[in-house]
Amino acid sequence: MLIKLISINHEVNRNRFYEINDLQLSLWDDNYILELHWGRIGTQGRKKALYFNSENVMIKEVGRRLQIRNRHNYVINESQ
Repeated sequence: MLIKLISINHEVNRNRFYEINDLQLSLWDDNYILELHWGRIGTQGRKKALYFNSENVMIKEVGRRLQIRNRHNYVINESQ
């Protein structure tokens, strides 16, 4: 599941994106992979992969990340 979020505020020149992608099981071991991609809209941004032993722990981390982004005024990007 890919979740795309954006935070745009022209008054403070903020044009950011944040993507969360759960990739399920790794090919080489039994870890679940959560890929994060963030940065300024129009740039390549940065990526980070997190590995989890359990799907439930990964889902909790997705919820935690969404709560943090919500506090920073990110909204779901419905245009893509």
